[in-house]
Parts: sequence; structure tokens; C-alpha cells
Amino acid sequence: MPRKDPAAVSPKKFFGKYASEILENDARDKRLAAVTNVGEFLACMEKGDYATPPRLITTSQLAEEVRKWWPVGLLRKAAREKQSEDYKRVLAYFLGMLDVPPPDGVLVPFRWKRGRPEDTEMIHRAWLAMGKPPLNWRVLDQLAKTFYLDQFTQAVSDGKLRKKLRDRVRNTIRRYEPAAPATKP
Repeated sequence: MPRKDPAAVSPKKFFGKYASEILENDARDKRLAAVTNVGEFLACMEKGDYATPPRLITTSQLAEEVRKWWPVGLLRKAAREKQSEDYKRVLAYFLGMLDVPPPDGVLVPFRWKRGRPEDTEMIHRAWLAMGKPPLNWRVLDQLAKTFYLDQFTQAVSDGKLRKKLRDRVRNTIRRYEPAAPATKP
């Protein structure tokens, strides 16, 4: 399957929950970069684009200023939330802003959502939280009841539908688990 090109995806889809913050801050930075005279500067101050007035900083203060910069704050937030994919995307954007894109192979290719958007990962996490029990009918029924309650209540009296739900849950878990190595008899 060909890999998606991040440039072909909308910023909202690429950055997910961080998209609005990135787009707002990026637009503000572009407005501020376009300021060429005192009148425009004062207009930006009135709009609240500058939280604190611009000031001269020395080289020794630069590291502290970078720590306060909004892209670094987003990286910190993604790290705190243990969102490795979001962190990687914000980092790639941040390095691109600085005009130092990483060479090929430095960042692992971006992962794109697959399967049913939210259900599949949550089912796998629930199974892991249970301690990876064998996928027998009891475990599969319990997970199906948790994640597909409406269909499960209909399936109580329909054996075929119940089997389909169990198969769906089993296949979801198997998609997330690494395949066992093939062995020869």
C-alpha cells in the first residue's frame, strides 16, 4: 500500500487535537512577522497578539526563551500525554519551521489510523488490561458486551450474530498482536 504524503493531508487531520493550537499560533506568528511600522505594531498590541511587548534578548537568554515558545510547549504537552505519534508530527512541523528538516530515517514514518477509528484500539487495550487471557468465548463475549452493547443484546438470542461479534473482537485483537513466526513441521 502506498504511503500517504503528509503534505496532501489537511492540517486538521494531520495534527489531530493539536491542529487548532498550531493553526492559531502560526497565523499569529505570520501576522506579527508582517509588522513593518509602529502603527501596525500598536494595532497588534491592542488585539492582544503580543502577550508581552517584544524586547531585546541576549544569547544567554535565548535557551530560556525557546523553552517558552509555543511549539516547545506543544511538544511538552504531547510528551506528558504520552502521545508519541502526535509528538513526532509536532516535532517534524517544528523542525520544518526552523528550516532544518530531519534526514530520511531519523523520524519513523507517520502512522495513519486504520480500521474502525476508536473501537479497535480500545478493544485491544481492554484485552491487554485483562492480562492477555486466551481468546475463548467468555472473554470474547465480555469484550463484545463492553464495546458493542446494542448488537450484543440483539445477539443474545441469535447464535450466528453472537459468533460474528466474537469473530470481530478476535480479529481486532489479532490485528494488533504481532504475528507468530512461521514454523516448519
